[in-house]
Amino acid sequence: MDKNITFRRMQHSAEMEAYANKQLEKVVKFLEKERPPIYIDLVLEPSKVHACHVVTLKVKTPHFDLISTYEGNKFYDVLDRVIDVMHADLLKKKEELNDKMKKEGRRESAKCWWEGQEGVPPKHLDPVEEAEKEEGFEFDED
Repeated sequence: MDKNITFRRMQHSAEMEAYANKQLEKVVKFLEKERPPIYIDLVLEPSKVHACHVVTLKVKTPHFDLISTYEGNKFYDVLDRVIDVMHADLLKKKEELNDKMKKEGRRESAKCWWEGQEGVPPKHLDPVEEAEKEEGFEFDED
């Protein structure tokens, strides 16, 4: 898992990094069972002119590619909000992915258990019908 915290236009703060790592544990714990590569990028960008700080969180995995950005007055509140939104988005996307996998598993065309062929599984004939088919004999009942 590759986790980066970038401080843009501000000095590195050990306290801010520790707080961000603590908050990111929710996302990291959620992604523990995800197959690698996993990239988490957190960009902290304060504003000196306006009281509008920007925090961006990007998560990139084989199943997820999400970006969450939020602006606000209080830096710690903005950071909490971005991470909470990202966690909710990950839960939603995982549920959608599971629903999609379940739905495709129910379709007959997705069930290719016979010799790698696609489509509807072959119809199994009873022994009498198989013998008649092999002989080319058709029996009509009147």
